[in-house]
Amino acid sequence: MSNAVPAEISVQLSLALNAIERHLESTLLAVHLYGSALDGGLKPYSDIDLLVTVAAQLDETVRQALVVDLLEISASPGQSEALRALEVTIVVHGDVVPWRYPARRELQFGEWQRKDILAGIFEPATTDVDLAILLTKVRQHSLALAGSAAEDFFNPVPEGDLFKALSDTLKLWNSQPDWEGDERNVVLTLSRIWYSAATGKIAPKDIVANWAIERLPDQHKPVLLEARQAYLGRGEDCLASRADQLAAFVHFVKHEATKLLGAMPVMSKTKLGITKYSIVTNSNDSVTLRLMTEHDLAMLYEWLNRSHIVEWWGGEEARPTLADVQEQYLPSVLAQESVTPYIAMLNGEPIGYAQSYVALGSGDGWWEEETDPGVRGIDQSLANASQLGKGLGTKLVRALVELLFNDPEVTKIQTDPSPSNLRAIRCYEKAGFERQGTVTTPDGPAVYMVQTRQAFERTRSDA
Repeated sequence: MSNAVPAEISVQLSLALNAIERHLESTLLAVHLYGSALDGGLKPYSDIDLLVTVAAQLDETVRQALVVDLLEISASPGQSEALRALEVTIVVHGDVVPWRYPARRELQFGEWQRKDILAGIFEPATTDVDLAILLTKVRQHSLALAGSAAEDFFNPVPEGDLFKALSDTLKLWNSQPDWEGDERNVVLTLSRIWYSAATGKIAPKDIVANWAIERLPDQHKPVLLEARQAYLGRGEDCLASRADQLAAFVHFVKHEATKLLGAMPVMSKTKLGITKYSIVTNSNDSVTLRLMTEHDLAMLYEWLNRSHIVEWWGGEEARPTLADVQEQYLPSVLAQESVTPYIAMLNGEPIGYAQSYVALGSGDGWWEEETDPGVRGIDQSLANASQLGKGLGTKLVRALVELLFNDPEVTKIQTDPSPSNLRAIRCYEKAGFERQGTVTTPDGPAVYMVQTRQAFERTRSDA
């Protein structure tokens, strides 16, 4: 990362700043440079990304004059040796501070608007879900060309709003006309959403592409490889000629990202009325859930080697190494097996691990007779032996059950503790599960326990 303006764009950036200051002088509060210029380095087709903040809404005459001037100092990617594409987003400070979702965008300029602008068509102000992503990037790494540093000037975007924006953005691409003419950018953007859903971070496009290529099935890799090479200026962009492959790639990555984002915590209010992203609740001793990320793997490795967990998670012979955990529990790897991992939290501290999975098609001898795609299986364990027997496991399971039944497609939740694990059986019973008998699993005999949607909703209505 850099904290200086790259020399190759300094002249164009000065021209852009002059135009912005000339038209917005009376209301201008800040200008922030962000994106590839500072994070990851400019690539042959990289834009110059600017976030401009003003104190009040723009007069239509000012809006149009600024956009026309920006058009003169911007060029479509690869069309000019002297100019790059400008992408300028303008927000009114009071529309984003205090933060709300979705926020209002005052103006946006980009090369995709060139034909419309030349025809006298100007985009109006509008709400924009992408501002959650944009402001997260700007607060993460930007350079103030005017005004205060972004981390002091803007509120943090709650993680839940960021994930909601990622989810809403996925809905833009459903069929070939939605990405026609913008194939490379859509491929890279989808990969970025997948990466952010899995890791909770935002990274440069080429870094994200490398990450995604490692996780894609072989049949989808050529699409992203071509998009990455074209983005880096190392190959031609012929993605438009790969119509079937491109559509298959889009639908695969959308599916993977949607699975991850679909498990995100929902918004609730704490006792103090502060917005919080959790599963339930108003009490200080509530257990909440968040999606596990790659950053949790070292912690999970340590947990999975604690004796009270080893006893019921495979025994001594199955103690995992750090490499095992990094390979087997990577969220994107689990997602390919329809498994979603969570970290249980208590008062802001991690206290346990949980996972849910689609029972149908589990493979390896598990639930081979299952025909209902709405059945979910769950597993969980508290990290600290000192917290066993205090009701936290029951709270964890209840939080997970409520999260899963928030999905209307889920019909039943099942679990399969060992007949010897009496503590787990009692925990599940307290959380509303009923014993259905003993079954034989690849791990040996198990007590088959279920909670149906009808039972869950009946219990909730009686409360």
